[in-house]
Amino acid sequence: MNVSLALAVASVIICLLFFLYFRWYIGRKISARELLADYRTEALKLIAEIDAATDRDALLVEERIRTLKSILEDADKRIAVYLRDMERGRQGQSLYTSLGRAARTEGEISPPTAPARRLADAISSVSAADSTEPVSNGGAERGKSGKTLAETSSAQTSASGAKPELRTQIAELAAKGNSPQKIASKLNISQSEVDLALNLLQR
Repeated sequence: MNVSLALAVASVIICLLFFLYFRWYIGRKISARELLADYRTEALKLIAEIDAATDRDALLVEERIRTLKSILEDADKRIAVYLRDMERGRQGQSLYTSLGRAARTEGEISPPTAPARRLADAISSVSAADSTEPVSNGGAERGKSGKTLAETSSAQTSASGAKPELRTQIAELAAKGNSPQKIASKLNISQSEVDLALNLLQR
């Protein structure tokens, strides 16, 4: 009986000790200091996660800023090239306009070979009249006609056999508004050769 009583007393003491321990443990866990420590730990974890997310976002923002800067620099370069091309186009257009005006002004000032054409037509009409003149006009008229025809044929032969350079020079001088007399004096040839060369060029 003494053994049973001792076991019962020991069991009660053990239960009391466990009760006191659990009470102390529970009181410690639910105390304000422990709660603050737990809250502080959780807050620090949240702050660390927020900092990591902020760093990632900052890196992304910086990368996007660098990309935007490169795009803006590329756009500035293209705009500069476009403006330079536009300026060149305007300069070329103004140059073509001035050249066109100068060409029109030169064309209005120096009409091409109008006097030479009239002179060649007059020579042709005189030659035709001389060739169709009747025989009854006498020996003097026939001699004069024959002389005119001979001069005309010789001038035509010399003009048709002229070099291309001479024809080119005659055409250029006539285009500048020079009269056949001036062309003949400049090139040291006869006026009839100049007239026939101009007539051949007009054909």
